Amino acid sequence: MQTNTESAVKAIDSVSKIIEEVNVISQTVVSAVEEQSATVNEISRNVSGASNGAQEVSKNVTESAASLLEVSSIIAGVNNAVADTAKGILQVKTNAEELSKLSEGLKELLGQFKI
Repeated sequence: MQTNTESAVKAIDSVSKIIEEVNVISQTVVSAVEEQSATVNEISRNVSGASNGAQEVSKNVTESAASLLEVSSIIAGVNNAVADTAKGILQVKTNAEELSKLSEGLKELLGQFKI
């Protein structure tokens, strides 16, 4: 019985260490996602600025209207891609936060097994 108790204590200690590692990794992922989100927002602002510039050029240069329409279409595609990427990053961030919460809950449950 004492051997089983020692084994259980060792197992709980191992699980606690793993949970702490998962928590650290989750926090790192959340930080990385936040940095990526900021970068995506900056890209979106740059793309928006480029789109505004393209519209102004099309007003002033009627000879290049066909080329500007093509550029505008490409920018819209990039803008959509950036928006899709931002949505994906937000989902990853949400999932990482949920993982962190689950990790904390598991850590609390393991805390109940203190000897």
